[in-house]
Amino acid sequence: MENYFIGILVLVFGAVFSLFYKNQSLKLKFATLCAFIASCFTVFNGIEVFLKGTQSKTLAFIPVFQNIRFEIDYLSAFFVIFISIMSLLGIIYSNGYLKTYIEKGKDLSAHCVFLLLLFASMLGVVTCRNALFFLVVWEIMSLSSFFLVIFENEKKEVIKAGVKYLVFMHVSVVFIILTFAILAVLSSSLDFADFAPVLNTNLGAG
Repeated sequence: MENYFIGILVLVFGAVFSLFYKNQSLKLKFATLCAFIASCFTVFNGIEVFLKGTQSKTLAFIPVFQNIRFEIDYLSAFFVIFISIMSLLGIIYSNGYLKTYIEKGKDLSAHCVFLLLLFASMLGVVTCRNALFFLVVWEIMSLSSFFLVIFENEKKEVIKAGVKYLVFMHVSVVFIILTFAILAVLSSSLDFADFAPVLNTNLGAG
């Protein structure tokens, strides 16, 4: 999964270093370049899974998360490829529709940062197999989406739509948290693989 992680790192690198560009047009082009490079790595990794089989990598750098396992099977490989291609196309398209805002002198820093973080977090959601870290990635995805939604924050209706979106996202995530909490207690683990026997036992009993 080295190519996958390289792709994620490129996106995070792009999000951080795009802030150092004062020229808004160059900032957007740099973010687009990082998205293109990341897509090449992640799409290649997705194709590799279809050719060679499931890939998995376990990281153990933060004790509270126990072991953070990432896995790309056939289903998640499909989503990795789809997300990579569509996110890249979205960023390329943004180069066109953001020209008007650049001409008006609007700062695109937040847009570039959260666009790349959204790309990275969506990839994380479909590959992360640790319940607690999944929630962290989900929250990054939710907040990135929120800040993109309120890009035109000078408009009251945009702020209203953004807040409504954020509320709905967090109402839904409450149910995810409760489900994960129950499964984590019953399985004594945060790994999705350990949730399967618990689900099978309880569903079988039902």
